[in-house]
Amino acid sequence: MYVQTGSVPAIVPFLRSSPRPLLTIENLSVRFGGVDVLRGVDLAVTRGEALGIVGESGSGKSVTWLAALGLLSKDASISGNVRLDGMELVHADDAHLDQVRGRRIAMISQDPASALNPVLRVGKQVGEVLSRHRGLSGRAIRNEARRLFELVGLPDADRRLDAYPHELSGGQNQRVMIAAALAGEPDLLIADEPTTALDATIQAQILDLLATIRQETGMSLVLISHDLGLVSETCDRIAVMYSGRIIETARTKAIFGNPLHPYTRGLLGAVPSFEGEVGRLIPIEGQVPEPANMPPGCSFAPRCPLRRGICEVAEPALKVTEGGHSYACLAADALQISKMR
Repeated sequence: MYVQTGSVPAIVPFLRSSPRPLLTIENLSVRFGGVDVLRGVDLAVTRGEALGIVGESGSGKSVTWLAALGLLSKDASISGNVRLDGMELVHADDAHLDQVRGRRIAMISQDPASALNPVLRVGKQVGEVLSRHRGLSGRAIRNEARRLFELVGLPDADRRLDAYPHELSGGQNQRVMIAAALAGEPDLLIADEPTTALDATIQAQILDLLATIRQETGMSLVLISHDLGLVSETCDRIAVMYSGRIIETARTKAIFGNPLHPYTRGLLGAVPSFEGEVGRLIPIEGQVPEPANMPPGCSFAPRCPLRRGICEVAEPALKVTEGGHSYACLAADALQISKMR
């Protein structure tokens, strides 16, 4: 049985079958200069859950969370709702958001070079989080900052506290950002490509660290990544984004075992396999459309191998299966119906 949903009710089946969510996003939309960049995003994150967000560059993954935390530029027009334990964050005043950002919700930026202040020592930048959100002072700040640096694998941690960002490598600055995000002991950590600049060994250590913290504290994690393998090993659920919308959401096992949207199938088909015979990778033809030049109907239709006539005139709504697997695809509807016959 498949249940069609509108924009806001799309997360209702998930909410009914899950613990009370820590954070909900309902019909979140963002416009820049009259151009829609996000088009009605619905998501929910429960306590202790790891949610993966995947999709090509330009899908709206990072913008979703920058909008949720009020970190977009003033020329952004934001509508919809973002609630943390029932408290509304969209258009909340700065005083309220300052209590949320860094303490309740922390974010590991995709680009540490622009996120870190170049004229402040990195230890001081982590220390500001410890002072503001955990009330530490004096020697306690330095001791805790050193512990966090050691935790994320920074060598010679005590000396690194006095370094400036330009004195560290890109990978070391990334670890400083992770330490700063963990410093406030957040309820929800948003990790935007957190291991991009790290080698494979350090990447594994950081992911193990985040998994341990989740187990010990109940912290929720949102992992934004292009690496499907990384997401599959880390996350409980996966949300697939395309052209500013969520187009499929399910448990990780279901996404990899039975993807319903052609775009999700395309992403999985482009991942190299390290088991069995070596096969040719199948790329997704074309590009993600520019927000100002969105095609009519389904935004993926021009690239979709299963497109039908209706796909080019009607934008599909999210539908949810009885198992809680949601997808937005008219072609997938036809396939499901044919399977039932």
